[in-house]
Amino acid sequence: EGAAVSGLRSSCLVGCGVMQAGPDCLVQARAISCLQQLHMFSPPHVNLASLVPALCEILLDYSMLANLCSSYLCLRRAVVACLRQLVQREALEVSEHAVTLVKELPRRDNTQLDVTIKEVGLEGALFTLLDRESDPGLRRDIQETLVHMMASSATSGKLGHWLKLCKDVLSATTDCLAPAEASQVDEEADPGRDDDSSAFRARSESGGPFMALRWATRRFAMECVCRIVAQCETSDPAHFDMALAQERRLHESTDFLVLHLGDLVRMAFMAATDNSDQLRLAGLQTLLVIIRRFSAIPEPEFPGHVILEQYQANVGAALRPAFTADAPPDVTAKACQVCSAWIASGVVSDLRDLRRVHQLLASSLAKVQAGRDTSSQLYNEATATMETLAVLKAWAEVYIVAVQRSRQKESPGRTADLSVSSLANDGSGSESGGAGLLKLVQSDLSTLSRLWLAALQDYALLTLPQEYASQLPATGGSFYTAETVNQARAHYSSSWAPILHATSLWLHSTGFVMSDDAPANLSRPATPTSMGRTGSMGGAKSPEDINSDRLHLILGISVEFLCSPHSEDQMENITSCLRALQALLDVSWPRAKIGNDQALSVELLSVLHRLMVTRESASVQLAVLDLLRQIVAAAQEHVREKRHSAEVDDGASEKETLPEFGEGRDTGGLIPGRSLVFAALELCLCVLVRKLPQLSPKLAGTSPTGPGGSLWSLTDSDCRLVSSALCVLSELPSVCSPEG
Repeated sequence: EGAAVSGLRSSCLVGCGVMQAGPDCLVQARAISCLQQLHMFSPPHVNLASLVPALCEILLDYSMLANLCSSYLCLRRAVVACLRQLVQREALEVSEHAVTLVKELPRRDNTQLDVTIKEVGLEGALFTLLDRESDPGLRRDIQETLVHMMASSATSGKLGHWLKLCKDVLSATTDCLAPAEASQVDEEADPGRDDDSSAFRARSESGGPFMALRWATRRFAMECVCRIVAQCETSDPAHFDMALAQERRLHESTDFLVLHLGDLVRMAFMAATDNSDQLRLAGLQTLLVIIRRFSAIPEPEFPGHVILEQYQANVGAALRPAFTADAPPDVTAKACQVCSAWIASGVVSDLRDLRRVHQLLASSLAKVQAGRDTSSQLYNEATATMETLAVLKAWAEVYIVAVQRSRQKESPGRTADLSVSSLANDGSGSESGGAGLLKLVQSDLSTLSRLWLAALQDYALLTLPQEYASQLPATGGSFYTAETVNQARAHYSSSWAPILHATSLWLHSTGFVMSDDAPANLSRPATPTSMGRTGSMGGAKSPEDINSDRLHLILGISVEFLCSPHSEDQMENITSCLRALQALLDVSWPRAKIGNDQALSVELLSVLHRLMVTRESASVQLAVLDLLRQIVAAAQEHVREKRHSAEVDDGASEKETLPEFGEGRDTGGLIPGRSLVFAALELCLCVLVRKLPQLSPKLAGTSPTGPGGSLWSLTDSDCRLVSSALCVLSELPSVCSPEG
């Protein structure tokens, strides 16, 4: 660079220094903005050792520590915006310079901020500033600054510091009664229970670095905890391995998240039992994150157990306040999600502990059955929809897990996959584990099944294109009103998939046989809840018609979603649809209906072909091939039945005159778009050519090598895919006539 550029830069620095020394706040703010831009384009020439203390002097107003910062909003905005940029590159240096500034200040009385920065650093002072600021843009900049500082240091030696900081922020409240009251109620409900929840009953002592922070600041601290957990997921695997973490701590000074599990549960408990609804939601969300990330981590000192088992009482105590009669609907909805995750995690294995959590969900189900007439008028009708669907979704997830565990208990040698045979529900077996959980759910299954079907019918109507909007009920559906239809769509979109899967499993368990043990009267509109029981002319429908309605409801929802271009980021919903279809095709009645309708079978195969081409997930592709096998088996049964019926009707002496059954008939032609065999061939060859490209005629004679000249190799999942495709191919001749 030339002397002119160097001289220009020096002039800029001198000018910024002069402007910083000026008394006018607008001039000072402009000087800070200039230094910020200079740091952006020429970082080495901005001296952080002098800039950061200058910013902190303004931000913390060290000359009058009773005031947190400058009274000029424009100046505070400029300072925080500059700090936000600095910490994106040099977060550690910025924090060190801030602490150095405070240490060099002369000792004075009432130096609460000095103590704050000395104990918890610049990030602690930023939390205090965040609590006192009301400007939305400035608060957003402060939050982003804290997030950048946390991202650069939380997993690089300061993990314990950040967790303690968040716990101190969460504990800084004038309301010390909420957790104590929650624990008191817990003791009164079950005074004989021996647990360690006493460690979670009191707020931290009042001598912490923060004093009486607002709920919004404390909620942001809980969000930071979730960010730390997510950050650790992409870092060292020892963060989620107790044995490895304990071993490495003996030889290293590194800290690991799993060693702070008690603090994480404590913070989630404190937030979930707070008086602020927003903070309760944040606490329940943190508890959900903890359950999902730590539920499978074994306890090294007690083989066969997991580390979360010791916190069962605390999780229950955190959930219980969310199911009281006066709990807000959004809090109850989030608690239902945590309940289902807690049961599905497998941490709770004892039937008595399962029953405690089950009772919470049972109370919410009773509230759903009571209907909207008894709901509080404090909230919008859409909140009742949200709460109801959250309850039904939680029950669906619990039922799915109960079915899976029950089957695994009966067939422990089978590996877990998407095969419906591993999801067949049978309540026999041990009273503990999956069989015990299944028995708990089955007591409410008749009610749940009706509510699930009602929710699915609502969802099917709400997903109709705009030109069919006239078909929506004028008074609303089972769980929404006509006035809140647009808000209801979002709630249905987040809940329908597990409900669809659970409904299919229930139909699988009944074999599509109607039963009359379900309660006749629910406080819901008659048409959706008693779906299919009345015909278009007002007469009662036959069981065959009712089953057809239910089958086509599930088929329609599944096919519509799998064909949707918006399903790319919803792999869980795709999996739920595939499992639901597998459950249907594992029962003889729907299998016969699909086998008898070749157009429907071909349409299903075209949808599966699209999934195979557009989804790279091995589990989804295996599920697609398993569904293909079931559809081909349904066609085989149909052809076999027709041949048998013809033989019986015509007699053995006239066999030579029997018509040919199966695809191809007398001509042997397979019509693309109408032939099931042709569609199955397309899908199978799609798999084989993708995994074995040398089979393609276009690649005939080329070297069997992959990218970079390496030999093509198949993974275990690839081998399973190829094997499944070949098995289906071997079955296709039996669906054809001799000519075909």
